[in-house]
Amino acid sequence: MPGGCCALRLTLQNEWKIALIIGMFRAFCRWRAWLCLGLLIFALPGCKGQPALSFDHIQGPSLPVPASYFGMHVHRLLNGTPWPSVGFTTLRLWDTGTTWKDLEPSRGQFRFDKLDGLVELAAKQHVSLILTFGKTPDWASSVEPGSTSARETGPPTSLDDWATFVRTVATRYRGRIAGYEIWNEPNAHNFYNGTVREMVEMTRVASAVIHQADPDALVLSPAPEGANGVPWLRAFFILGGAQYVDVMAYHFYVSPDPPEQILALAAQVRTALDAAHVDKPFWNTETGWGPPHVFATDGEQAAYVARALLLAWVSGAGRFYWYSWDNRNWATLSLTRGDAYAPTPAATAFDAIRRWMSGRRVDECVRDHAGTWSCRLTAPGEESFIYWNPDHSAPFAPHGALRVTPKLFTLDHPFDPAGGAIPLATPSPQRILFRDASVHGRAP
Repeated sequence: MPGGCCALRLTLQNEWKIALIIGMFRAFCRWRAWLCLGLLIFALPGCKGQPALSFDHIQGPSLPVPASYFGMHVHRLLNGTPWPSVGFTTLRLWDTGTTWKDLEPSRGQFRFDKLDGLVELAAKQHVSLILTFGKTPDWASSVEPGSTSARETGPPTSLDDWATFVRTVATRYRGRIAGYEIWNEPNAHNFYNGTVREMVEMTRVASAVIHQADPDALVLSPAPEGANGVPWLRAFFILGGAQYVDVMAYHFYVSPDPPEQILALAAQVRTALDAAHVDKPFWNTETGWGPPHVFATDGEQAAYVARALLLAWVSGAGRFYWYSWDNRNWATLSLTRGDAYAPTPAATAFDAIRRWMSGRRVDECVRDHAGTWSCRLTAPGEESFIYWNPDHSAPFAPHGALRVTPKLFTLDHPFDPAGGAIPLATPSPQRILFRDASVHGRAP
């Protein structure tokens, strides 16, 4: 804890100690408080100011990284933003003027012109869509006028109104919208002020309607955000919400912390899934960086993008939707700049890490004693490493790589290899390729 008491350092290897401690306290602590306190201090792992979770070796998923992992938010596609120059295969519609209050401003009166335009544009670009529900219209809200809470944050007064809205949308866009996320960040009071139980009921109703109107569409859970969202997620599971969805959605916001903190947050989400015996994929449907973090350089922004995408994948997230391509109001990590929405180095990094990861397995990520991270990627005919040190420059020597002259790639020059010695690890991820499979048709 800040200011004196050191943070508890919990690793997977220490889980048996925690179980032992809990058992001892249950059995003895009512009358042997000082003895239990001593046992607690003895049994807990040493803490030296590390974060609450420590990860030094992470096994990656067994499957190659699919193209569908890389998602994006674009807010102004119908209002001046050119189609992004980076590659992605799926788009999440949020902050696009397509919420419930935008689509049905009055009961039974729908405005689909904007959503129609986005669906048509996505189809032309061969990009799938996820539509996120949120913002209850005033006429449907259970929040009374004059309340201190915004009316758009309230659950609907009538679930029949909610069902009618969802059915109308899912029927209209059958086969054209791939999935529906039930609500945006329900743990945040500026987006939702109802109870978890009410949201479970909304999820139940919406799921039945969507699966009936469009059997191929996926139903995504309401997506909590940040560390404060984990208790909300647990409550959602306890009340049976997981049975109504196909995918668990979460927002891996860790700002102002660096991307490595995603590992700790994702572990908490995975623990909640396991504890509730929920065996469903989970997607990171929104992540970016905003206040209070301010970036000193374009290079720092580029490094955060690459590290976040890589670490979320090894944490188990099946998709990652970057927030966002053209946000100018909140995001401090910008993929574009200027009236022409010119790509920044962070956008180049997004495309670089996408190219480096796509079609390859991320077998493992390891952090050494100097704090240098290295992730081993494999594919038929090649072996490569992506490595960085978030805090300082440090030497890097890959373990187990073939002793041949590597090709070197950086975020600045992600596709033009150079030869020579392996550079120092820096906060900006670099890639070294030890076996080139270009003869088999694979680009670097």
